[in-house]
Amino acid sequence: MGFFADLKTKREAKKAQRIYQLELAEWDRENKVLAQALEIFEGAAKGDEPDDTSLVQKKGELVLWVGNGIYHEAGRTPSRYVGGSTGFSIPVVAGIRFRVGSFKGQVVPGEKMYSLKKELTVNDLEKKGEKFRPYRSVVAWYCWRALN
Repeated sequence: MGFFADLKTKREAKKAQRIYQLELAEWDRENKVLAQALEIFEGAAKGDEPDDTSLVQKKGELVLWVGNGIYHEAGRTPSRYVGGSTGFSIPVVAGIRFRVGSFKGQVVPGEKMYSLKKELTVNDLEKKGEKFRPYRSVVAWYCWRALN
């Protein structure tokens, strides 16, 4: 094999090694999570109580998992660029390029998101839902799907 063929083979081998290391690390993380879950469920099957007793439980209830949640409310949807660019880029060294050209366009801000001023009560929700009768369950399903 020639010099360039050897160089290309070495590059491919390094790339394959990096991919393997990333996949192995991801598999290792997932394996640890699954091992913890298995340990929790095995303990629950034996009737073991969790160490965390800060939750109020009814008789016979068992805590399998406790996590912390973060509430995040965004004010706008993500911004996007509208327009295009002209020019070309010149490779300098591996992974670094010199770009020549210009960008013609502008940033379009995302849409403003609105939230409720106060939390809805069951009576308020029933009043607002009357205009959708008899399709209230369909509207609720669409709203639920829009959140995901």
